[in-house]
Amino acid sequence: MFRIDLMSYGRFGNKLIYYNNLRQLANIYNVPYSCVPWEGQEIFSGIEKEFKYPKKDVINLTSKEILSAEKNDINKILENYEISLVAPCLGELFFEVTKSNPNDFLNMQTEDNETLVIALHFRGSDFFAWNPDACLPASYYLNAIETCEKEFAEDKKYILCTEDTNYGPFNEIKQFLENEKKQYDLGPATKENKHFYYDFNKLANSDVIVSSPSTFSICAGFLAKEKKVIHSKEWIDNRLNVKDKFWVQLNKGGNQWYNIWKTL
Repeated sequence: MFRIDLMSYGRFGNKLIYYNNLRQLANIYNVPYSCVPWEGQEIFSGIEKEFKYPKKDVINLTSKEILSAEKNDINKILENYEISLVAPCLGELFFEVTKSNPNDFLNMQTEDNETLVIALHFRGSDFFAWNPDACLPASYYLNAIETCEKEFAEDKKYILCTEDTNYGPFNEIKQFLENEKKQYDLGPATKENKHFYYDFNKLANSDVIVSSPSTFSICAGFLAKEKKVIHSKEWIDNRLNVKDKFWVQLNKGGNQWYNIWKTL
């Protein structure tokens, strides 16, 4: 059995990727799984809610140890132990283990859009402390809007989602869309301070997502509807310089469930 006995620190997106990695590993090794309850799991069907207590001794493995081990070595461990995945267990493992569609077990309701929906995600707040380079400038979003206007002749609606309505680029883009008389709306959580799920649902059901580096928008990119994903070239180059495994693999093409349509 693979298990998560202590949920990852961080917000909803981190928990989602951690849980995805658990389920993918259980599929690869054809063993059961167990996970402690986590905030947001109730929005998905296909998640078994009951936590299973260990029936064997438990061995803790990091994502680095999982990646460096041969499959036969992991199988031998599973014969005698249950493997508890140690956090963080996130993007460094995502492309290595995601061999089946995450929507098979992270199933959420899909929506039919009346017009082409282009969702823009802005992440401020804690990103300033984590990595200021991850706080993308308004110019990135303006380039994305210009690209979408050129690429798509049909009617379009822009949806702006953020947890930080004081974030400068969010307000600049909002004002730009008003000045240009473009059809737009705010995500329900952004507009009315509802549960974050409402914005996540809008992002996941968009036709094009202008993503931030946040795991929140990254997860929305591979769940619910198939969509075109835009990322910041400057941010990706930044991560390539430090050999960040997730971004290196995404830059090489990602996989069939998460890949980049354009970098701007």
